Amino acid sequence: MTEVHKFGGGCLRDAAALRQMAHIVNRYFNGPTVIVVSAFGKTTDQLTYIANASKYELKHVNQEFSQVRKFHKKIIDELFGEENKRITLEFDEIMNSLDQSIVDIKKYKDVALAVDQITPIGEILSSKIVSRYLKHKGINNVFSYAGDFIRTDTNFGQANVCKEKTKILLKKCLSPQLSKNGQMVVTQGFIGRTSLSIPYVLNYEFSTTLGREGSDYTAGLIANLLGVKKVVLWKDVPGIMNINPKSHGGEKAVLLSDISYHKCAQLLATTANGLIHQRTLNEVMEGGIPLYIKDFWHPDNEGTVVH
Repeated sequence: MTEVHKFGGGCLRDAAALRQMAHIVNRYFNGPTVIVVSAFGKTTDQLTYIANASKYELKHVNQEFSQVRKFHKKIIDELFGEENKRITLEFDEIMNSLDQSIVDIKKYKDVALAVDQITPIGEILSSKIVSRYLKHKGINNVFSYAGDFIRTDTNFGQANVCKEKTKILLKKCLSPQLSKNGQMVVTQGFIGRTSLSIPYVLNYEFSTTLGREGSDYTAGLIANLLGVKKVVLWKDVPGIMNINPKSHGGEKAVLLSDISYHKCAQLLATTANGLIHQRTLNEVMEGGIPLYIKDFWHPDNEGTVVH
């Protein structure tokens, strides 16, 4: 039965982290799996700046664009070495599309719409690199663009998912891949797609984003609509603690290895605020799906299960 695993940008920040991810996938994954990835590191923040500044601070935009390129190229070079020709070609295509999107952004009066045509490129970059690297390590997988099945309204920046349309498209796009000999699918969190008619603009299909913690939400949403076995969120923390170790002192924090959905919701409103988004919890609750919080750097550790 299918599982959904999500890897966030807080974990995936350099080549060493991607090697750790490949280790986790190779050792622990078995059977049909959807891997949801966020943009690497602080890429989303950089792209948001680029989108907002592109109309009036071209010098700073070019600097930020160069940093995004160098950051990802460094990861590619460290992971693939001399066998980087194919991923480099794909990388260059994506960066060229980003460059064109920066030019095109001037056509849009809606700032939120304009930003949403830039920021999803971070997830496209990360998922392409992850998919290629897993194949490079002998782990077969299929790359899938989330915009092909996550359909939303036009509330750019905080788009609402059209769940009925999305469910139909998920079964059309992902289910056949997952049923092929336990196939693994790599896709993006945070992003969706919508249709909108804008005068003098030929493109009626636009990228959307799902708001803060949108990648966790994507994982929960896919899990609920496909009816999967479990969801695993790989984090840079041991799991859910009884208190926030950053604000209350780590020596007093105790790992909660097994908690209910209701208890989790209470903790998210207090000590575990920000660890999981409430929308993510709502999706797994609705589907009755166990949600695991696992330590990315210590995958053998127990972690937390919410059910």
